[in-house]
Amino acid sequence: MTVRRATAEDAAALEALIAAMNREQHDPDDRLPASRIERDLIGQDSSIVCVAEAANRSLAGYVTAHRTYETAHAEHGLYVGDLYVAPGHRRQGVARALLAALARHG
Repeated sequence: MTVRRATAEDAAALEALIAAMNREQHDPDDRLPASRIERDLIGQDSSIVCVAEAANRSLAGYVTAHRTYETAHAEHGLYVGDLYVAPGHRRQGVARALLAALARHG
Protein backbone atom coordinates (compact mmCIF):
# COMPACT_ATOMS: atom_id res chain seq x y z
CA MET A 1 0.00 0.00 0.00
CA THR A 2 1.16 3.50 -0.85
CA VAL A 3 -0.18 6.60 0.89
CA ARG A 4 0.21 9.91 -0.95
CA ARG A 5 -1.40 13.25 -1.73
CA ALA A 6 -4.34 12.94 -4.09
CA THR A 7 -3.95 14.18 -7.65
CA ALA A 8 -6.49 15.15 -10.30
CA GLU A 9 -6.18 11.62 -11.71
CA ASP A 10 -7.68 10.27 -8.45
CA ALA A 11 -10.92 12.27 -8.71
CA ALA A 12 -13.05 9.51 -10.27
CA ALA A 13 -11.90 6.87 -7.78
CA LEU A 14 -12.42 9.34 -4.92
CA GLU A 15 -15.95 9.96 -6.17
CA ALA A 16 -16.69 6.25 -5.69
CA LEU A 17 -15.16 6.15 -2.19
CA ILE A 18 -16.96 9.31 -1.10
CA ALA A 19 -20.28 7.94 -2.39
CA ALA A 20 -19.66 4.66 -0.52
CA MET A 21 -18.93 6.51 2.73
CA ASN A 22 -22.06 8.63 2.33
CA ARG A 23 -24.20 5.55 1.67
CA GLU A 24 -22.83 3.89 4.83
CA GLN A 25 -23.79 7.01 6.80
CA HIS A 26 -27.21 7.22 5.12
CA ASP A 27 -26.31 10.53 3.49
CA PRO A 28 -26.93 11.52 -0.14
CA ASP A 29 -24.30 9.89 -2.36
CA ASP A 30 -24.70 11.89 -5.56
CA ARG A 31 -23.74 15.46 -4.64
CA LEU A 32 -20.01 15.44 -5.32
CA PRO A 33 -19.03 14.45 -8.87
CA ALA A 34 -15.39 13.95 -9.86
CA SER A 35 -15.21 17.42 -11.43
CA ARG A 36 -16.10 19.08 -8.11
CA ILE A 37 -13.74 16.82 -6.17
CA GLU A 38 -10.93 17.92 -8.46
CA ARG A 39 -11.89 21.60 -8.21
CA ASP A 40 -13.11 21.92 -4.62
CA LEU A 41 -10.86 19.48 -2.76
CA ILE A 42 -7.77 18.47 -4.72
CA GLY A 43 -7.36 21.83 -6.42
CA GLN A 44 -7.56 24.00 -3.30
CA ASP A 45 -4.59 25.18 -1.24
CA SER A 46 -6.80 25.27 1.84
CA SER A 47 -7.49 21.52 1.78
CA ILE A 48 -5.35 18.41 1.92
CA VAL A 49 -6.50 15.09 0.49
CA CYS A 50 -4.43 11.95 0.95
CA VAL A 51 -5.23 8.55 -0.54
CA ALA A 52 -4.16 4.99 0.22
CA GLU A 53 -3.41 3.10 -2.97
CA ALA A 54 -3.55 -0.71 -2.81
CA ALA A 55 -1.07 -2.97 -4.60
CA ASN A 56 -3.50 -3.30 -7.53
CA ARG A 57 -3.51 0.53 -7.84
CA SER A 58 -7.12 0.89 -6.66
CA LEU A 59 -7.84 3.33 -3.84
CA ALA A 60 -8.32 1.65 -0.47
CA GLY A 61 -9.21 4.83 1.43
CA TYR A 62 -8.84 8.57 1.79
CA VAL A 63 -8.68 11.41 4.28
CA THR A 64 -9.57 15.08 3.82
CA ALA A 65 -8.52 17.99 6.02
CA HIS A 66 -8.63 21.75 6.09
CA ARG A 67 -6.16 24.08 7.72
CA THR A 68 -7.32 25.81 10.88
CA TYR A 69 -5.95 27.91 13.70
CA GLU A 70 -6.52 26.78 17.26
CA THR A 71 -6.85 29.98 19.29
CA ALA A 72 -6.88 28.11 22.61
CA HIS A 73 -3.39 26.81 21.85
CA ALA A 74 -2.19 29.65 19.59
CA GLU A 75 -1.11 27.25 16.86
CA HIS A 76 -1.99 26.11 13.38
CA GLY A 77 -3.68 22.76 12.97
CA LEU A 78 -5.75 20.56 10.71
CA TYR A 79 -9.45 19.76 10.89
CA VAL A 80 -10.15 16.26 9.57
CA GLY A 81 -13.30 16.30 7.47
CA ASP A 82 -13.48 12.71 6.18
CA LEU A 83 -11.61 9.52 6.99
CA TYR A 84 -12.78 6.47 5.06
CA VAL A 85 -11.38 3.03 4.36
CA ALA A 86 -13.14 0.65 1.98
CA PRO A 87 -14.57 -2.40 3.78
CA GLY A 88 -12.14 -4.89 2.21
CA HIS A 89 -9.16 -2.90 3.52
CA ARG A 90 -10.27 -2.25 7.09
CA ARG A 91 -8.35 -3.43 10.17
CA GLN A 92 -5.06 -3.34 8.23
CA GLY A 93 -3.64 -0.01 9.41
CA VAL A 94 -4.89 2.02 6.43
CA ALA A 95 -6.59 4.72 8.52
CA ARG A 96 -3.51 5.06 10.72
CA ALA A 97 -1.30 5.43 7.63
CA LEU A 98 -3.66 8.03 6.16
CA LEU A 99 -3.61 10.10 9.33
CA ALA A 100 0.18 9.87 9.53
CA ALA A 101 0.47 11.06 5.92
CA LEU A 102 -1.93 13.89 6.65
CA ALA A 103 0.23 14.99 9.59
CA ARG A 104 3.35 14.96 7.38
CA HIS A 105 1.66 17.04 4.66
CA GLY A 106 -0.11 19.41 7.03
